[in-house]
Amino acid sequence: MKKTLIYLGISVTLAFVFAIAYVIIMTMTLPKTDLAYGQRPFQDPFVFPIMALVAGVSGLVGWPLFAFLGRHSRPATVATITGVTTLLFILVATPLQPGFGFFGSYMVCLGALVYCYLRHRPAGQQSASPNGAPATRLGDSGVTEGPPSVS
Repeated sequence: MKKTLIYLGISVTLAFVFAIAYVIIMTMTLPKTDLAYGQRPFQDPFVFPIMALVAGVSGLVGWPLFAFLGRHSRPATVATITGVTTLLFILVATPLQPGFGFFGSYMVCLGALVYCYLRHRPAGQQSASPNGAPATRLGDSGVTEGPPSVS
């Protein structure tokens, strides 16, 4: 239960960090033809409340994903991997295409969570052996007891 609540804090905190980064980068890269060009990032009185609402909802919706996909990892590791990859994506994608930077950040964060899940899952949950053959259970070498019978 404690780990689940830690993931709530991580999910909401990262959602706010991502939202603030997006707003700042979006504001800094506005074209000169935009009416908000030259304004500070949170100068418009509607920007912060809307951003906070979206970040809060995103953090709450993402919480079960963080808790489930991060259950075999240390919370600090999950926060670092998802935080760094998603922030880098926002930093690179938002100036190129703002909509892609916004919606794509959700996909990048989900991909980072899946990576954490696959990278840190217990050894007994491997789905296939490295050579592509079906995985054998732990402790099952395929050898039966005793010598082969001769008929």
